[in-house]
Amino acid sequence: MLPRPLKEKCTRAAAIALAGAMMAGTIPATIFPTTVQAANASLTAKAKSISKIKLKWGKTKHAKRYKVKMKVNGKWRLVKTTKKRKCVIKNLGEYRNYKFKVIAIKKMPNGKKKKVKYMPVSARTLTDDVFPSVSIVSEYNLTNLKPDDSVRLVADASGGDIKYQWGYYDSNSKYHKLSGETSKGYVFTAKENMDNYRFVCTVKNHKGKQKATTDALSVASSNGGAASQNGGNSSSSTTHTLTGDYTTKRMPSSSGEYVSFSVDSDTEYSSIAWYDASTKTQVSTKDILQLKPSDLGVGTFKYYAKAKFPDGGSAKSGTFTLEVYDADEAENSGVTAQVEQPNVG
Repeated sequence: MLPRPLKEKCTRAAAIALAGAMMAGTIPATIFPTTVQAANASLTAKAKSISKIKLKWGKTKHAKRYKVKMKVNGKWRLVKTTKKRKCVIKNLGEYRNYKFKVIAIKKMPNGKKKKVKYMPVSARTLTDDVFPSVSIVSEYNLTNLKPDDSVRLVADASGGDIKYQWGYYDSNSKYHKLSGETSKGYVFTAKENMDNYRFVCTVKNHKGKQKATTDALSVASSNGGAASQNGGNSSSSTTHTLTGDYTTKRMPSSSGEYVSFSVDSDTEYSSIAWYDASTKTQVSTKDILQLKPSDLGVGTFKYYAKAKFPDGGSAKSGTFTLEVYDADEAENSGVTAQVEQPNVG
C-alpha cells in the first residue's frame, strides 16, 4: 500500500494525465458527459397568486448554481440564476399555464462544467375573481341514519387551489377539528351518541375561506326508536319553512338587467345557499339570488335555496324558474321578471 503523500501525488498525476488524454482524443470525452438527467432531484411548481409561481427542487451534489428556464413562445428562456434550491417567478399572467425546467451547473473532474437537468413541470397561475365556495353532499339521508352506517361526505368545492379541513359540532354545539382530515371526502360511522352532530367542511384559497355544514344527524337507537340526548327526543328539531314567489319569470337573452329571487322564513336563518336544480351545484350564498339573462343564454333555469337555523334545523325552498328566450321573440310573449339592480355591499 502506498504512503498517503505518494498516493495523493499519484492521484493528481493520474487526473492530469486523464485530462490530457481526453484533450488529445486518446480517451473519448463521453466518459464524462457534459449533460445528464437528475437522478433523485425532483422539481415542483405551485401557483401562489394570479402572477406568481413558486419552484422547488432537490439537491444536486457539488452544484455551484442553478439556472431556471421558462418556455416562452415555444422556446426555453433563462429567467433566473440562483444558488438556492427554490425561487418565485413573478409578473406572470392571470390563470395561464407555464412550463419550467431547472439545470444544475457543477464541475467535472476534468475541470469542465456538467449540466444536470431536472424534468420539466407545469403550473397554472390563480385567478383573482374566484372566492371559494363549498357544499357537502352525501348519498345518505343524514336525518335518518342507523347505528353503524358508514357514511361518506364529499365537499363539492370550487375556487382554484383549495385546501380542505373537516370538523364537526357535537350535540352541545361545540366545534371539534378533525386532525388529518384534509381531503375532499370524509367517511364516518354513525353512532347513537352522534344524534344532533353536524359535520363541517372549511375550504380555503388565496382569496379567503368558506364553510359548509350538514344537517343535524338523527341516528336511530338500537331498539328501533330515535336516540335520545339528556332524556329528550333528539331525533327531531324545530321544523322550519322557506317560502317565496314561485311564478315563472321570463326575460329576453339580450337583457343585461338582474332578475332576483328571494325567500321568506318563519324565523331568522343563520346561513343560506342557492343551488342549480339541474346540477345540484351551489351558485350563491347571498340572501338574494341575482341572475343576468345575458350571461345565462337561452334556456330554462331552475334554482332552489337551503337555509340553516341556529337551533340546528334546516329548510329547503321550492323551485324558482327563469325562462330566458331569444331576443327576437316578442317582448309581450309572457310574464316579465322583476328586475333589480345588483345588491351592493
